[in-house]
Amino acid sequence: MVSVIDIIPNPVRRDKYGVLRVGNTRVSLDSVVYLFKDGADATEIQQNFDTLTLAEIHAAIAYYLHN
Repeated sequence: MVSVIDIIPNPVRRDKYGVLRVGNTRVSLDSVVYLFKDGADATEIQQNFDTLTLAEIHAAIAYYLHN
């Protein structure tokens, strides 16, 4: 059996104004980080930003923690 490993896309991009956005959405990384630092988990963050997937939220939080 062959396993297919998908490449994880870059979780954050910089828009033309220099703002870091999550995935291909208009949600800023700052918005996600604000809720995360306030104690929200990924599911709670997704309730506020329904355009984000849980994977994008986890990847954005990981990006924040790594950088």
